[in-house]
Amino acid sequence: MNKVVTVSLFLDTRSKFLPKGVGMIKVNVYYNYKNRLFTTGNKAPEKEFKILQRSIDENGLSGKVKNEYVISMYQELYEKQDSDLNRAKEIIKVLGDNFEFETFKHYFENPQISVNHPESNKITDVIIALQKVSQDLFQEERISTATGYEMAAKSLNRFLDSLSKDERSVLGLSLQADGLPFKVITISFLRKYEKWMLKYGKSPQSKEGKPSPASPTTTGIYLRYVRAVYNTAIADKVISNENYPFGPKAFVIPSVQNIKKALSKADIEKILNYIPTDNSFEERSWILWVFSYLANGMNFSDICRLRRADVDYKNQVIRFIRNKTKSATKSKEKAVVAMLFPQLIPLLEKLKNNNEDSELFFPFLDGADTELRKIAVIKQIIKVTNKHMRLISEKLEIDAEMDTYTARHSFATILLRSGAPLPFISQSLGHGNLSTTQNYLGSFEDDQVKEYLKALL
Repeated sequence: MNKVVTVSLFLDTRSKFLPKGVGMIKVNVYYNYKNRLFTTGNKAPEKEFKILQRSIDENGLSGKVKNEYVISMYQELYEKQDSDLNRAKEIIKVLGDNFEFETFKHYFENPQISVNHPESNKITDVIIALQKVSQDLFQEERISTATGYEMAAKSLNRFLDSLSKDERSVLGLSLQADGLPFKVITISFLRKYEKWMLKYGKSPQSKEGKPSPASPTTTGIYLRYVRAVYNTAIADKVISNENYPFGPKAFVIPSVQNIKKALSKADIEKILNYIPTDNSFEERSWILWVFSYLANGMNFSDICRLRRADVDYKNQVIRFIRNKTKSATKSKEKAVVAMLFPQLIPLLEKLKNNNEDSELFFPFLDGADTELRKIAVIKQIIKVTNKHMRLISEKLEIDAEMDTYTARHSFATILLRSGAPLPFISQSLGHGNLSTTQNYLGSFEDDQVKEYLKALL
């Protein structure tokens, strides 16, 4: 990684809204082989800007320049202490080795916020902390969680923008600054943010659109991310835990018990006996869904990442490490062991990777050289599978929601209904604790409930 950060001025003449020969002055920041442009809001004529740029060296503006406009522009852009260029240089200097584009952007676009010196990586602003965690997770290719932190930061920014001056004052927010210091995260703040999320938390999909309520699940996820960075701030001694706002006697993060999507055994038998159209997306979708159900409810991300070495035809088992639980410490990783049912083998052979040079069992991720690309491919496969499995369920008159998650939840719930102990189900799913497994399990069917209740008489 190239740790050197450089900054310069750039005249952007691409705008259709500016007269010909006039451009918008932008700060060009270059870091880690990438450059980002940040607008200053100032315009300049292209001709004079070019004269200015070629007349500057390490000693400043050349004495040969006599054009008063160019001299004035140099003084405004380069010599003025609080010019955009000098402010950018100061932000970069203070951030030092902790430079990230998003952190720079936050400070540059909010000049009223003083730059926090990141002493030992300490961050005093909640939104910057969320963005920093997101950046770190992206570096680790933990894309889904990284995106979650990023969306939480954007959500808080939207919430702050929605507040009136009186509301900001009541919550302890500065009327001038746009930041969110950790000390502002109080019980009152969290309750107001939760209420706002449940009314306006989902941002509009177009400029003309209006915000709509976020789900309680999304609200809870964002609040957990806030709690996580708050706990880190306590550990870093950025803030005291004296007035800790989370907990049973303070603010309780909403927890939603989702209705789990488990099918009955009769519906599962209908699906297993279904004959899809040969060599079609319907067939591929059906095979992948059936494989997921019979292979311990294997997540589609793990299916797509399955390696040839994971599939043992001889002993009829599949051993794999869940992508969700992979860690840097290999000794802590525990393989999930699934049975390779004989009737699955001819189905898998239809989708098996023909590229002998690939270590992947299925061909879906061949050529996907980045984690972002892999996730995009997996999402598309899930989308297509959901579409065809819903059509199949309609044909079979299955009155239940049908998607890829249904296979995993059905695997767990049907095992429980058959009398399998919870620890076995938890191990089969690859869960780290029993409470996670309990959340996966659906309710018992009515006839089973009646059978159990007969024991009372």
